Amino acid sequence: MAVLQSSKYEGSKPQTMEEYMPWFESEFKCNLRDYANYYDIATSHLKHKLEISQFWQSLGKELPNINDRYKMQKGCPLMARTEAPDILIKSLESLTLKSFRKNVLNNPSFPEPPSVSGWIYQDNWFTSIHDILRTTIVVKYLDGVEFLLDELKTLAEQKGCRFDYSLEAREEGYYAAHGALSLTLDVIDQKFYPNPTEIEVEIQITTELQEVIKTLLHKHYEENRKRIAPSNRKWQWDYNCDEFSSNYLGHIVHYVEGRIVAIRDKQANN
Repeated sequence: MAVLQSSKYEGSKPQTMEEYMPWFESEFKCNLRDYANYYDIATSHLKHKLEISQFWQSLGKELPNINDRYKMQKGCPLMARTEAPDILIKSLESLTLKSFRKNVLNNPSFPEPPSVSGWIYQDNWFTSIHDILRTTIVVKYLDGVEFLLDELKTLAEQKGCRFDYSLEAREEGYYAAHGALSLTLDVIDQKFYPNPTEIEVEIQITTELQEVIKTLLHKHYEENRKRIAPSNRKWQWDYNCDEFSSNYLGHIVHYVEGRIVAIRDKQANN
């Protein structure tokens, strides 16, 4: 794999995806239209390998037991659905957008590569982008999020995998629980030879209410991530902007869910 150190690009910094695409194809000698066929085959193969892995086979069997353990503690079910969740494949368009954010939008060193990760491009994104395969498990209550994450960590360790997770909270009202499952799967190269590679699979845990809000605001978030926002912009004072409504909605929903769990537990203890 070639290691790219710096860019010879002398034009202005790409501001949009329309400007970024020609830069990407020129910089990394990649025709994305031709690459798309390989990407579809490689990701479908990778998804199949995950589905037949020991961890995933065990997950489908263990989720009902996890649900029962939560119910014994809390007196209510953890999930409405206890089957193994569907595995989603990140589209090539979404993957390229993510490389735009990492290579350009969030890279103060441009046109030099990002200082920590280096360039994110087609030769390394199966190992540098950690949600090419991803899934979401929906729980009923806020305290079920970390409960399930701990259960998944235990299951992964039993199957010889690594599972790390983080609970994210942002000023913009974004709350998310991201689990990173690390395991070795065959990734086929562009000559269609399998190469055992350690990859990460994103397992996001969310609540039913958060999932509804995320679906409603998905288009807004996606459009917002494509733009370079002014560093001095105070959306908290711009009550007519989209961010004011969507961001505070995120905070309100998180607060309400916390109070629901507190009231439920208080009633159970009385």
